[in-house]
Amino acid sequence: MKTRSSAFSFISPDVSDTQAKTRATSDKFSELLHAALHSPENQCRGSPRCTTSAVSRGLCLQHDGGRKCSHEGCEKHVASSGLCRTHGGGRRCQVPNCTSSAQSRGLCYVHGGGGRCQREGCGSSAKKGGLCIAHGGGHRCQVAGCTSSAVSGARCRAHGGGRRCAVEGCASSAKTGGRCIAHGGGKRCTVSGCTSSAQRLGLCKAHGGGRRCVVENCANSAVSRGRCIAHGGGKRCVFEGCTTTARKGGFCFAHGGRSVASTTSSRSKMVYPSTPDTISAKSRPWSSAEVRSPIPELTLPPRRLLPPIRTMIMASRPGILRRNTPVPPIRRPVISFGRGTRRSEKAPEEQTKETRYNEMRQHFD
Repeated sequence: MKTRSSAFSFISPDVSDTQAKTRATSDKFSELLHAALHSPENQCRGSPRCTTSAVSRGLCLQHDGGRKCSHEGCEKHVASSGLCRTHGGGRRCQVPNCTSSAQSRGLCYVHGGGGRCQREGCGSSAKKGGLCIAHGGGHRCQVAGCTSSAVSGARCRAHGGGRRCAVEGCASSAKTGGRCIAHGGGKRCTVSGCTSSAQRLGLCKAHGGGRRCVVENCANSAVSRGRCIAHGGGKRCVFEGCTTTARKGGFCFAHGGRSVASTTSSRSKMVYPSTPDTISAKSRPWSSAEVRSPIPELTLPPRRLLPPIRTMIMASRPGILRRNTPVPPIRRPVISFGRGTRRSEKAPEEQTKETRYNEMRQHFD
């Protein structure tokens, strides 16, 4: 089969010669460029084991070669326009209203750019090994028994990897601004007057940020499994057959679980047994003679002024009260027990009998 150049050689006899010269020139240029880039003089001098070509100052990109981002405080390398990818350099994602850096096919990682995880059913971005971080991709923490992703220094954030908070004495992981979330680092909620950490859409959890409950018409924050606490999210009580939310200790409130606040307050009020020998004079807040009860003494009226005990007990029962049984009133005290007062307080019938008795006695006398 004839080649394309030989087939059209009858039109112009110099075409084949020109293409051959161009091909030879390009091959020679590629060889010269490869030799120049991989020559010992052009290799990175940052490390004896580094075989990468130097970009500037005899260093490769990994050893601080090349230009730095012009953004204040940024040490990353320039992608384009004097900025790194984080601060606007390089290509942007083609999805409307997305400002992330494009990885492949004009899309960022979130919108499908870059490699995907090889695990079946997973659409996350692939790291080292063809897997995402959740399925074991990327570098792992070298601490024994830890399977988290390494950030820097071959350790995860929990074991000291990554940047630390700039506040003195704080060992938490640093977010945006060089501080941890507790000291003002990271993004803040965009609602006016709110200083909480932003979770999603620029809002904190209280103002609608973060994941929402998957139950229809529920706007509560999702705790676990895509549901809020009211719809089954969070830990459940370990008592058999109980589906209530678990508190401290793994049990719900009805089965003995308590919140952290109630446990702390109950411990603070608890009085531990101790012998007189173990109690020193300094540990006692006051002497035994100065102890006074904060509850005032209970003073009751005399027994003869109160209703019968049986009546009082029956009146205190809820079943009796529901029947609208009135509580007998307290009897009024007797002011005087003189003889004249007693006669005046007698009933009219008794006074009539006494009058008749006196009349009959006078008649017989």
